[in-house]
Parts: sequence; C-alpha cells; structure tokens
Amino acid sequence: MGKDRGMDVVGIADPALLDAPPFLMPGDVLAGCRSIIVCGKAVPHDAYAGEPSHNEFVFRFIDDVESFCADLKGFLGRKGHASLMIGASRPVVFKKGKYRGLVSLKHAAVAAGIGTIGRNDILLSKQFGPRLRMGAVMTTARMDADRPLTKQLCIKGCKLCIEACPYGAIRDGNIDFYACLTNSRGDRFMAATGIVRTFPNWEGLNRLGATLYNKFGSKYKYLCWKCITACPLFRIKKQK
Repeated sequence: MGKDRGMDVVGIADPALLDAPPFLMPGDVLAGCRSIIVCGKAVPHDAYAGEPSHNEFVFRFIDDVESFCADLKGFLGRKGHASLMIGASRPVVFKKGKYRGLVSLKHAAVAAGIGTIGRNDILLSKQFGPRLRMGAVMTTARMDADRPLTKQLCIKGCKLCIEACPYGAIRDGNIDFYACLTNSRGDRFMAATGIVRTFPNWEGLNRLGATLYNKFGSKYKYLCWKCITACPLFRIKKQK
C-alpha cells in the first residue's frame, strides 16, 4: 500500500500508543479513530546542496504525499469509514503560543514503527534518517498496527544538530519554534507570527497566528536545514 504511488514508507499506528501532548491526540479531531496510516517520501541527499533544488523537491514531495493521503481518505470514505487527512505541512494550530499540527505526525510515525524522534525534534527513520516528508490519514477503520521501534535511533551523546543550528533553537529535544521557523523559512508572515509568543495564553492571538501561518504565509521557501545535514543519520543510504 502506497509503494506503487511512490511512497518510501508506510506504517499503521494504533492511536492508543501515541505519546503526544494531550491536545494533539487523534480522538480530539476524529471521534472513534482506530487507526492512523502514516506515509512519507525521503528528500534526496543531493537536494540539500542548494536552496532551489531543496525547495523544488520538498514541495513536490509534499504534494505527492498529500495527493496519496487524499486518495486514501476518499477510498476509506467509500468503504464507509470516517477519515481525516493530516497534511504534510498544513494546517497548523497554535496552542499556548506554539506551532502544532492537528495531530502530531512525528508521534504517529513513532507509533507506526517508522522511526524515533531525535534531539533536533525531527523524526529519524531507519532507512532515511531525518529526510522524510510525511502525511497521514486517521480513520475509524480498524487495521493491524505496526509495532514501534524498541531502540532509540538518535545516537547517545551526539549533539551535532544542536551545535549546527545557527539560531540556537535546539535544546536537546526541545525546540524554540520561533527562533527556528522565523529564520529558516523565507516569508515575512513567519516572523509576524512571533507576536503570539508575547501573550501565549491569549486564545484570540493564537487564532491570529494560525491564520497568518495557514493562509497568508503559505508561499514560503526553506532557507536552513543544517540540523538535518549535521545529523549522522543523514548519510544513511537506502538499502536495496
């Protein structure tokens, strides 16, 4: 499933195994969710050599992942199962001043056995390291879930991603979202969302930040990926 559509990884997560923040749980957005199908495509190593190539691949792969997820959602709907697609880059919500997806794709991927979360707060996979672009479909259909990995992939004691970040945004598993996103994505509205951190508990300001991000900040480009290329697992080559 998915490999014939160009997906590099596909896994099925049991929602009960998600170790995500309380407001990022599947049941909060889809009542009766029984399975989460997570898929992803790996950005090629060469695409990290320069900005034009990197952005070309990233956005093409995001489109591919979301197209597959949309078709999968439609298929499940025709079978009578309520389903909800989780986009590869949007939408996001703001909760207490922080950027979040509707459901945590990273934690869903961990539950689906695709990988583990590294110190740079990015999913690390066995086959592709930190290079995956992911999407998912939550559904009320009950499926046989994959098992999470039992071993952490992030190398013990390694701090290369922390040292490589030019903005000091990585703090051993915790990310300063504003320091990262307002510098690593080239769009003025990314910086404008920083106003939310001033009053993180103001719900109206959180909604404004989400609007800026999801609607007006939709045309952006990636400017930095040093925490990815610094990771030792970045050099992993897919085994044939």
